[in-house]
Amino acid sequence: MKRFRHQLLLLAFVLVGNENILFAQLEANNGYFGNYAGVSFASGETVALLDGALNTSEGVATISNSSGLLLFYIDGQTIWNRNHQIMSNGTGLWGHSSSTQSGVVVKKPGNNTLYYVFTMDQVATGGIHGVSYSIVDMNLEGGLGAVTIKNIEIVSNSNCTEKITAVKHTNGMDIWVITHGWNNNQFLAFLVTNSGINTTPIISNTGQIHTGINRHRAGYLKSSPNGTYLALAVYDYDLSVMIEMVKFNTLTGIVTTDSKCFYDFIPSAYGIEFSPDNTKLYASGARDNGKIFQYDLNLPNGSSIVNGKTEIASNGNYAAMQVANNGRIYISRYNYTFLCTINNPNNAGLSCGYVENNVSLEGRTATFGLPTFIQSFFVSVQAYSNSPLCVGATLYLYCIAAGAVSFEWIGSAGFSSNLQNPVISNVQTLNSGIYTVTAYSASGTYNSAQVIVNVNPNPQISLGPDTTICSNTSIIITPGNGYQSYLWNTGSSYPQIVVYEEGLYSVYVTDINGCVGYDEKQIYLKSAPGPLLIKHW
Repeated sequence: MKRFRHQLLLLAFVLVGNENILFAQLEANNGYFGNYAGVSFASGETVALLDGALNTSEGVATISNSSGLLLFYIDGQTIWNRNHQIMSNGTGLWGHSSSTQSGVVVKKPGNNTLYYVFTMDQVATGGIHGVSYSIVDMNLEGGLGAVTIKNIEIVSNSNCTEKITAVKHTNGMDIWVITHGWNNNQFLAFLVTNSGINTTPIISNTGQIHTGINRHRAGYLKSSPNGTYLALAVYDYDLSVMIEMVKFNTLTGIVTTDSKCFYDFIPSAYGIEFSPDNTKLYASGARDNGKIFQYDLNLPNGSSIVNGKTEIASNGNYAAMQVANNGRIYISRYNYTFLCTINNPNNAGLSCGYVENNVSLEGRTATFGLPTFIQSFFVSVQAYSNSPLCVGATLYLYCIAAGAVSFEWIGSAGFSSNLQNPVISNVQTLNSGIYTVTAYSASGTYNSAQVIVNVNPNPQISLGPDTTICSNTSIIITPGNGYQSYLWNTGSSYPQIVVYEEGLYSVYVTDINGCVGYDEKQIYLKSAPGPLLIKHW
């Protein structure tokens, strides 16, 4: 008898293959921003949208459903539905159109109709609110949605910046919503699950202290698509100001630093974005002196990453940066009727393919902001497993690749499968190793991802052979010390028990990996000899 853990753990993303083809999720198919501007990626090309009702100087968030159909968009204060009308009860939210990232939209895990709308006030220029959330129910108003709960504040103005990002939890279902504090080095990570929002954040004191004049509260915060790193910009006008990269744990929500983490100073830092393959970081400056830099995260440490940065643009006024479903990064320039693009952001240096003023907005103008999305939307292929496991358990492999039509898995012990989500029963330690899935589109283009599987042995314990004892004696039985927990059929949880009575005694032990060993021992009793009688003749 054994007990197994079936917690779904995302262990690794390694993205290879054709870098220009992505199977990104369609929730980011549409984006509205700037002065009535917008773009759609539904056709595979970048198409200007001219039907938007939004006019914002900075932050905006947009959300579509899993089929790519627009649901609603928000400037932090007002929500517009897919008909570009103000949503029922959709005004008076505590964000602001002049907040860097005025909001992000997160669908409630396990629910297709409820959405959390996180908003941030313009704290860099006098806003009185902090981070708040409201709830949209898309079942209402004939499917156009309505706001049912509004303005629940979870971070006060005094500890609020204009930075927010979101990324999937390790389990592939829940979502971390992350922001940064003020006059400190706090990262605050809120977990969104099918039970709701845990309004008590995971707080990490890591990296540089954010302080100074209020406008230093502005600037973008982004997660890498696989959630491994966070990066941010601390904005100021014509000065060189900080960008920073730190490490994020998608299982625990804790922020730390490692050898690749760094901070640097660039003119008027404002926009931040990662490449879809998580190997490059881009930072932009939003004033006339602004530039765009690429940081190569393949370099061995933070110092080499900073010293090796590449300037890829220098004409100024580069504001928000956002990766899209097609794998390109789009850059907003204030008061321009075009967006700039980085066509091959996974490539190093100038081979990233930066193009100035590449996408026409058909007469509409961009401002400082582009839509904030859950960054996990832009991972091309995602591989998951329920590892770590114990010997004898069932291994479940999962692949998420929207738009893929066929799959090829290979792995340890000669494993191969053409299923999207294959299963291996009764795993052994030889099933440990790297499993690679390649997902193919209908046109034959492909991307791959890898996941590491660990199968741990079960404890091999022994209570010894069955034993007979005298009725007036006892015996100590034990499987040995050093295990995490013990559970005897007597109810005891100690490493050993003292036995006086006949019977079958058994124990389960659990080791540090959560694996379970079992053994049992039969105790027999024999009558003790009576008193010695001396016969007198």
